[in-house]
Amino acid sequence: TALEELTIKAKQLVNTLFPGDRRYSNQYSEFLRNTKLGEELENPPQILEMVRDHLNARQQSLWILTGEAGTGKSHLLADLALKLLHEKRCCLIMIGERFTSNMPLPEQIPALLNWGWSAGDLLACLSEYAIVTGHPSILMVDAINESQVRGLWRRELPQFLALISEYPGVHLLVSCRTDCLDSALPQGLRNKAETIEHHGFDLQFH
Repeated sequence: TALEELTIKAKQLVNTLFPGDRRYSNQYSEFLRNTKLGEELENPPQILEMVRDHLNARQQSLWILTGEAGTGKSHLLADLALKLLHEKRCCLIMIGERFTSNMPLPEQIPALLNWGWSAGDLLACLSEYAIVTGHPSILMVDAINESQVRGLWRRELPQFLALISEYPGVHLLVSCRTDCLDSALPQGLRNKAETIEHHGFDLQFH
């Protein structure tokens, strides 16, 4: 997966920075402590497990994945979606930059997913699947800060979440660059959401 490839590159970088026998290198030990790479390099799938299990344990309808540019948010969502699908779980992923209209989100989403019915019908199917399987259905939108319409998510997301709340077992997971949070999402909504801060190999849940 992309995360595993990233892990290999990280190990190669460490080998370049600290060649030779590192067992007795204080500089190397300090580097691992400060970057928190030690455990994560040994088990990259742990990141996916952390996100998946945390999603299962909580009932919040909105999850926000944040992080600086280039920390791997898109790779994390793609790998998480693949893992959920392999487990016969229900997961749909969309790309923020493809939201190009001022129309409300429930009117745009069916077209982006090539869904021939309404957003309500889609959410009803996702909810039914969640009830039958006992696992939440996840809608993902990667990089909402890259949507071409300025202020779209800030304006439309509260109404869309109100619609989602009518369908048990459906969760929305969006990713957004940390420096774009203020312009992309209302503060009140962010205060109520579950937030995952992604720092490459280190995840922090709030």
